[in-house]
Amino acid sequence: QIGFVIYLFQNLNYNKVDYFNYDSISVLFACILSVLSFISAVHYQVYEKNQDELLRTVSIHNAVYIGFNAALMGVYLSSRYGMLWAFVEATTLTGATLIYHDRKAVVLEAVWKYIFACSISITLAFVGILFLSVAAQEIHLNELTFTLLKQNALLMNPIWLKAAFVFILVGFSVKMGAIPMFNVDIDAKDVAPSPISGLFSSVVL
Repeated sequence: QIGFVIYLFQNLNYNKVDYFNYDSISVLFACILSVLSFISAVHYQVYEKNQDELLRTVSIHNAVYIGFNAALMGVYLSSRYGMLWAFVEATTLTGATLIYHDRKAVVLEAVWKYIFACSISITLAFVGILFLSVAAQEIHLNELTFTLLKQNALLMNPIWLKAAFVFILVGFSVKMGAIPMFNVDIDAKDVAPSPISGLFSSVVL
């Protein structure tokens, strides 16, 4: 992961991948993710030894942890709203698995609340993306890339844009820790293992 970030930094102005794009800000976030995820992984090694966990539990955690980091990296580097939405949903599913680490009743309750609230919020964000696609189709845009939407925003129907903004803001607020869905992940972070709780409080928000 750190090597990938170094590659992004060295090729900052040279992008050959169609569905992903990166600028200085996205590379900065990717760098922060790499550093914090490495620290969290080291912390988990200490955590699992102190908890004397089974090899199966550690293996599941490590596999899902890699998927969680890959999904977050996809969020940072996506160049299309559809791809962004898919990767955000992937962080919800993998994140819920990481939270449900201790397999206790109170943890299960927090995980189901987290999945339920996140799924509703992500659905609202998807509705906002659909509104955005309607506005784009009216001016014959075939792709929902950030660059094209920025260049043609003044040509779009403001009603569709305002509706899309509201739904996308509310939908993604659960991941941003912003109003109105900022309190959804509080219980989830409280019951998660400390390395995961720290990661949720940093790179996800």
